[in-house]
Amino acid sequence: MVVGVMVGSGIFLLPGYAAASVSSGWMLLFAWFLGGVMALLGALSTAELATRYPHTGGDFIYLLRVFGRLPAFLYGWMCLTVTGGGSVAILALFSAKYSAHFLPFSQQSSKAEVFIAIIIVILLTSLHCLRVTVGARFQSVLSVVKVGGIIVFAGYLLGSDTPAELATVPFSGESWKGFS
Repeated sequence: MVVGVMVGSGIFLLPGYAAASVSSGWMLLFAWFLGGVMALLGALSTAELATRYPHTGGDFIYLLRVFGRLPAFLYGWMCLTVTGGGSVAILALFSAKYSAHFLPFSQQSSKAEVFIAIIIVILLTSLHCLRVTVGARFQSVLSVVKVGGIIVFAGYLLGSDTPAELATVPFSGESWKGFS
């Protein structure tokens, strides 16, 4: 489960945008390094809070103990309505944007992509509502697929004879522009 949380699906979407924002591969590596350091500091802070307040509830408990009931309550609702729902919507839209290229009825239609995203959210929500064990197994399978995809991609890049160069534009899913 930890792998599924730490290695999000965004790892397949965001590197192209990051590469398009920097001028060299070294700058890209430095940016990823800084992001890793910041993530490590956040993880260490969360670990410290978890050992200080060993109760279920995560960030809600920490805010409750430090700031009181109202900020903790508002944080819980913000996570439910904004953070959680927003990230689910964005991932569903990206998934629909990329999968739409395999469906003949959805070519070049943003309405079809939104419809596919809604179907993805409904299907995954229904799957997770069946039983906790079904959702947990599905998450485990997705974690294996994500890590396996990263390993295959890294192996392909490391085994390639041609030198890599940064794409000038991120892969948008609309064409093969940026790949050579």
